[in-house]
Amino acid sequence: MNHNPMYPMINEFLDYNWKTFKFTNIVPKGKEINFLQIDIKHKGLTTDFAFINKANHKLLLKVYDPMNKGKWQTPWMDACDATTPQAMFPVDGTRCICGELSTTESRVCFIGSYTPNRAIFYIRLGIPINSDGIYVENISLEPIHQ
Repeated sequence: MNHNPMYPMINEFLDYNWKTFKFTNIVPKGKEINFLQIDIKHKGLTTDFAFINKANHKLLLKVYDPMNKGKWQTPWMDACDATTPQAMFPVDGTRCICGELSTTESRVCFIGSYTPNRAIFYIRLGIPINSDGIYVENISLEPIHQ
């Protein structure tokens, strides 16, 4: 079985240069989380969480549990647009940002019910082709315990 993340097949994504990041050991051993913080050190990224599709880039998040035989995973969630946990539904493009707690540099994401410590996190960053002055130096993740 192939455990690599499947990318959404959406034509609008063809106009972006993509880079995928893989993170493991984010959730402390013996813990589970519902929220995650993505910190981005960048130049030129913009977002407006008050509106849908107001970012000049794409940022997608996927969570996968390798011990659950591939049965537990999220879709590719949109980490540029805000939602509430009650509004989430499991399809590619589901918005996951807690808008009132997030900025372009520090995004608080709802990632699902009780994500286990063995989870693997994928972040897929898309910057528009031929964009001048936009780049990302570093992306990091940390769990948010409630």
